[in-house]
Amino acid sequence: GEYLGQLYGSDWRKHIQIAKGGTTKYLRDAWELNRILSDGGTKNRADHRHHAVDAIVVALTTPLTVKSLSDANKRAPEHRRYSFYNMPMPWETFQQDVQRAIENIVVSHRVDRKANGQLHQETFYGIIKERGTGKSRAVLRTELFKLTEPDIAKGLIVDPAVRTLIEQKLKELGQKPDKAFKDRNNHPFMIDKKGNKRFIHKVRVYQNANPTPIAENRNVKLGGNHHLEIFEAKDKKGNPTWKCEVVSLLDARKRVKDKKPVTRQQDEHCNPLKFSLSIGEAVQMDWNGERVTAVVQKMSNTQNNTGYVFRRHNDARKVSETPYNETILIASDSALFKSNLQKIVITPTGQIRTAND
Repeated sequence: GEYLGQLYGSDWRKHIQIAKGGTTKYLRDAWELNRILSDGGTKNRADHRHHAVDAIVVALTTPLTVKSLSDANKRAPEHRRYSFYNMPMPWETFQQDVQRAIENIVVSHRVDRKANGQLHQETFYGIIKERGTGKSRAVLRTELFKLTEPDIAKGLIVDPAVRTLIEQKLKELGQKPDKAFKDRNNHPFMIDKKGNKRFIHKVRVYQNANPTPIAENRNVKLGGNHHLEIFEAKDKKGNPTWKCEVVSLLDARKRVKDKKPVTRQQDEHCNPLKFSLSIGEAVQMDWNGERVTAVVQKMSNTQNNTGYVFRRHNDARKVSETPYNETILIASDSALFKSNLQKIVITPTGQIRTAND
């Protein structure tokens, strides 16, 4: 208000109105606007469009509206302090008009395609041949008190002799690793050839990870993914399909450093690029029998895990708060193709435009 008031000088308060948060809440309650995005009478912050509902209320907040609100509160029973009786609507079809406007909103998300951020996690993994199978597996040297119960139960400690000593010690102490091994005097030990005790303080533990080599004897988990490249291709029967490749932030930075395009126009098999997708970019796709507008939430394309996760454009919940059955999960490249996915751009004013790279 003060910033805008510079347009008017010292008497700016005659020209600039500031809607207080409390007033906005009471008007939203009095006009029963919470029901538009919620079954109950409370504000639904899990839907991005609640900001638009507030914007409508703010736009209609005037000294006359505030007075009407105060009068409606006076008419309410005394034992209900913040209730409003017969609060007049701004116009006759106000609630229906607001609901129609809100339902037609497509939320515009900000997309960051900069190749910045943590390139990889700080932990360095070792790669060894698994005993018995000969497969290459990632391992970490872990302090005993940081061992988990699954590490013990699933036999993930690399050395079987050391594993047996740890299991025996835990059974003897009757405690979990974090408590049993907090005191180094409780750590198990082995007797060397000279008869000396050699205490075990750290062990190598197999990891369910596919680290990436970045230097000699330096294997790391990548810090994140930059974008997904979707290429037009043919399946084994010659039918159209898509082949997708997730480009990590590390690889994107390498391309920038080598002065190459961050997004390739074709893959190693000369399949042309359809388009790329970054976290937060918008798409339209078929899901559960309907055409939905969604944004990219997560992407993975590795030998052991392929999955592309989307969420509806208006969903404001955290990933951990979103029920599994409300998440749009595509489990393969062919399924992504069959979803008739189309990349779109949503302008800040809500216009939808189809997009390619």
